[in-house]
Amino acid sequence: MKVFRIVLSGVILLLFAASVSGRVSELTVVPEDPVVGDEITMNGTASPNEVLNPSISFKEAVDIAEGDNKYEYRINGIEIPQGKNSFAITAENVKNLNVGIELLIFWTKSANAINGVATISQGSVPGGKYNIKIFGISSDNASSVNLTIKAASKITVDGEGHFEYRYSTSNLPTGIYILNIGDEIRTIQLLASKEKTDKEGLESPEVKNTPVPVATKKDESLFNRFMRLLGL
Repeated sequence: MKVFRIVLSGVILLLFAASVSGRVSELTVVPEDPVVGDEITMNGTASPNEVLNPSISFKEAVDIAEGDNKYEYRINGIEIPQGKNSFAITAENVKNLNVGIELLIFWTKSANAINGVATISQGSVPGGKYNIKIFGISSDNASSVNLTIKAASKITVDGEGHFEYRYSTSNLPTGIYILNIGDEIRTIQLLASKEKTDKEGLESPEVKNTPVPVATKKDESLFNRFMRLLGL
C-alpha cells in the first residue's frame, strides 16, 4: 500500500522562550530574516537568575491521498543541543501516532488517539543529530492530518538579568517558526539563500538625485566665441 509522505516546511527547532510564569522585558532576534545555515542569536532581559523554558511550535495541515489513510514524515540531521530539553508532537484527525527517533539506535514511541487527537512527548533527550520519523493512521474519511510540533529547553538568566541563546539552522527546512517567549510571541521565517536574494531583488532600488553640472563662465565664453567663429 502506498505510503503518503507528508511534505512539511518546518520541523523541530530548539530555540528558546520564557516560561509561562517568566516575563521577558526585552528581546532581540538576529538576523530577523535568517537563511538556512545562519546562526540565530536571541538575547534579552528578564528577572535575574530566573529559569526560562524556551519553546517553539510549528503547525501544518497535511492533505491525505485519496484511498490511503497512512501518513509519514521524515527529517534527517536535526540537531538537538545538550541540556534540559523536551519535545511534544500532536496529531489531529488520526487513529494513532508514532514517533521514531534515531541517534545510535532507533526507538519508537506510540500513542492511540482519543477523539481523533494523539500526543507524544519526551523529555531529557541527549544532545546530538537525530533522524526523525513521524507516521501513523489517519481517521476514517479524514481529508487532512493536522500536526503540531513543539520543542522546548531551559536556560537560566544571569545575575544581571541578561540571557542569550544561539542555534544553527543548518539542515532545517525553510518555513515559518513561531516562538513563544513568556508573554511575547515572535514569528521567524527561515528562507533559502536564493529566496532571500529574490526577495531583495524585488525591492525598489534607492533613487538618488544626482546634480546636473552647471556650465562655468569660462565654458560659456568659449562657447560664445565658437559660435561667433561660425557666424551664428
